[in-house]
Amino acid sequence: MKTLIIAEKPDMGRNIAAAIEPKAKNMRSHLEGEQYIITWAIGHLIELAEPDQYDDKYKKWNINHLPIIPTEFKLIPNPRTYDQLKVIAELAKKCDQLVNACDAGREGQQMGSRQ
Repeated sequence: MKTLIIAEKPDMGRNIAAAIEPKAKNMRSHLEGEQYIITWAIGHLIELAEPDQYDDKYKKWNINHLPIIPTEFKLIPNPRTYDQLKVIAELAKKCDQLVNACDAGREGQQMGSRQ
C-alpha cells in the first residue's frame, strides 16, 4: 500500500512530489509514485450547510428566527470542488497511511482534523 499526502494547493503538492517522489506520474488530479500519492485540496472542499438545509422555515428570511444555532452543524460538499473531493476519497481507499500536508494555519489544520 501507499501513503496519501494531501497538500492544500496544487503547487505545494508538486513541490512535495519533487522532493520525495521525483518520478511520480502526473495524473491531473494527483501525482502517483512508487511509495506516495500526492494530491491537493484546491480551495474549500466542504462548507457549512445553509439555514434552510436545517429547517424549511428558514427558506424565507425572518429576523425572529435569529440567531440560528443548530445543535450540530452540517457540513456539505462544495459544488465547485466536489470532483476533487471525490478524487481524494477514492485515493484514500488505495492507501494505508494519510499525511496532512496542508498549511499550518487554522484552515489547513481543519482540513486534516475532519473525520
